[in-house]
Amino acid sequence: MGIFSYTKVLENYKSLNGSPALKAKATEMYPLESHAYERFVFCDVLTYITNKSISLHGNDTSFVEFGSRLLRLRHSSRAQAVLNSLKAHNILEPYVNPKTGGEHYLTKEMVRGFNNDINSKGICKKYRLNSIYSFINYQYSIGNISSNNPITPLLSPEACQIPYLKVKKRYSAKSFTDTDRELYADFQKYTDMLDIDYEKLTRMAISKIENTKIEDFKTNNSITNEKFEVMFLSSKKKVWMTKEKAIEVSDFNHETLIEDDKEFYIGGKEQFLDYKKKNMDISYKGSIERLKTGDLYCKRNKTNNRLDHNFTNFPGFLFKEVMKDNKLGQWDIKNAQFAILAHMMEKEGYKTEDFKKFCNAAYSGNLYDEAIEILGCETRNETKTSFFEILFSKSTSKSARKDVFLNKFPTVSKYVNKIKEEGKYQDVSTGLQSMEAFMCIDNLYPRLKETLSFQITKHDAFVVKIEEKEKARKVIQNYFDEIGFKGKIAWEQCTTDKNI
Repeated sequence: MGIFSYTKVLENYKSLNGSPALKAKATEMYPLESHAYERFVFCDVLTYITNKSISLHGNDTSFVEFGSRLLRLRHSSRAQAVLNSLKAHNILEPYVNPKTGGEHYLTKEMVRGFNNDINSKGICKKYRLNSIYSFINYQYSIGNISSNNPITPLLSPEACQIPYLKVKKRYSAKSFTDTDRELYADFQKYTDMLDIDYEKLTRMAISKIENTKIEDFKTNNSITNEKFEVMFLSSKKKVWMTKEKAIEVSDFNHETLIEDDKEFYIGGKEQFLDYKKKNMDISYKGSIERLKTGDLYCKRNKTNNRLDHNFTNFPGFLFKEVMKDNKLGQWDIKNAQFAILAHMMEKEGYKTEDFKKFCNAAYSGNLYDEAIEILGCETRNETKTSFFEILFSKSTSKSARKDVFLNKFPTVSKYVNKIKEEGKYQDVSTGLQSMEAFMCIDNLYPRLKETLSFQITKHDAFVVKIEEKEKARKVIQNYFDEIGFKGKIAWEQCTTDKNI
């Protein structure tokens, strides 16, 4: 696969052996001392299109298809502005339809013909690098490029390694409050304290992807949900169906109904695995690369006031490795949102027998374990998912598990449904998450900051140094005692070495 380096354009003007025109345009668009994120996308887009043109056509100035959806997956919706800027500066030339005079959209059939992928969604535009900006000296390996078996490279950070001079801000500066800036500065400081082996994390990610198999997912009749939105992998169309109807349709098409963490698909097993592994690759490697290059983000969520940052969506198995390598552990509020729900209802004076049973289970942290048999689930995680579906779905939605929960905890069911009916059904989830954020970020975070040398919050969990474990526990428990919260916290520590 060709590796076409634009690093010199942006990093070392004096020794540049290439196009002065492109150097000037790059400097004009993205000055060296600013816009690190835009420069990275600029580099990545041009690298991708150039490599694809070389691998498919043997040169760097042939038109190749490039979808904005791929750009958003690799970077973010903001990256579209970089693509538009490349077009505006005439660095990228879009293919123009000679009949209409507008930018030409490829049909689904045309895209599938180019890449031999029958599952290609199609309908995207074609671009090429303006020939006047071609480099004199290419830096690529021709070994993997074959006219008989062309390689179509995906957007890859390895294709363009440039250091970040400034941390990318994912949000408008106007939307940042003083508290946001303080939280961001803290997160940056704590992240800099971490010793992270990025190569090991990448190997772990690759191993996880390669070892993913269809047996890891529920299929057909093993799925317990009775109604859900299912996506057809061939067309990407989404339709609400009952399980019975979805299985009927999948059987008729000689395909399989597959459940993947609350998402449902109909397609071939190999087709699904390919789709899943590609998404895992984008997610895992993207998370690692953003952390590696200093592409940090940390901001309160406007919907539920939670603090979102790089580690809140970081793959769990990778974060555990980071914790192990840095001698960290975490205090986690057990079934936090349901313990908060019990706390709120208790403050409002609820005292029914079924509510007392719910409280005892929620406060003890055993709610999911005790409900496994009640709800007919196989695992604790499945029970947890069921609880969130029962309490946070629309009050009008029906399911066998909702009926079981209603019979077991009628007081809680009626309380939750009343909130949903008086406002929006999302008010329950956002309300509990907002209360969680109030407890964890507005109150516990500053107290822990005064006491500990290191902390990273993950919604209802506090990641701290193992040596400061007891200090953190006392701070958390003292706050719980102040507000009369009876929920429990549990300590998690990763100590098992893994052979990578």
